[in-house]
Amino acid sequence: MLVLLMSVVCFYIGLLQSLFSPMMLTLTDSKVLGISLSLAASGMLASSLFIGLKGLGNNKPKILSFSLALAGLFYALMGTFPAVVPIVVFGFLFFAALPFVNTSLEVLIRTNIDNGKQGRVWSMVSAISQVGLLLAFGSAGFLADHFFSPLLAQHGALADTVGQLIGTGVGRGIGFLFMLSGVIVFVLAIVSGRVQKIRELKLGTVEEKA
Repeated sequence: MLVLLMSVVCFYIGLLQSLFSPMMLTLTDSKVLGISLSLAASGMLASSLFIGLKGLGNNKPKILSFSLALAGLFYALMGTFPAVVPIVVFGFLFFAALPFVNTSLEVLIRTNIDNGKQGRVWSMVSAISQVGLLLAFGSAGFLADHFFSPLLAQHGALADTVGQLIGTGVGRGIGFLFMLSGVIVFVLAIVSGRVQKIRELKLGTVEEKA
């Protein structure tokens, strides 16, 4: 279940990686885009340093659910505002939440795998999780150009409803896609946090021996 969760998370990260720049370039130029990408991605550095210094604590399933919910919320908010500053702010917060998600997932999986099988099992885990990225890279352009962008065009099907909230025109279809993706990630976090088998996972032999 955790490996499938990892694959789904990778899918939505792949959508963001593919479509963040096209959305930003409808609002600004390439120079500001480069600065925005650097500032947003620095969220991963900040939270990774925090985890390295302070650790995550023992309740990894709870941390996983909470940080994934925050990531989904910030993901959705990135698509809500057609302005550079809020996109960068929520982008920073989204990327800051990711190391908590990734570290919790990896620790929970790795510590429940026998030491003698770590290489084989983790290779399979990596292969399965990367399928999410491949699917995202293969579908992002189609979803943006042929489905979501027409919905939020000037006279699109959602121009008078969702368009009143997030705006219409070029780039707003991608924003709507980000909103939906964030909501799905948020719901996924809540659901996974209620799965008893995940909540009952304990840190296994790797951490005990350490």
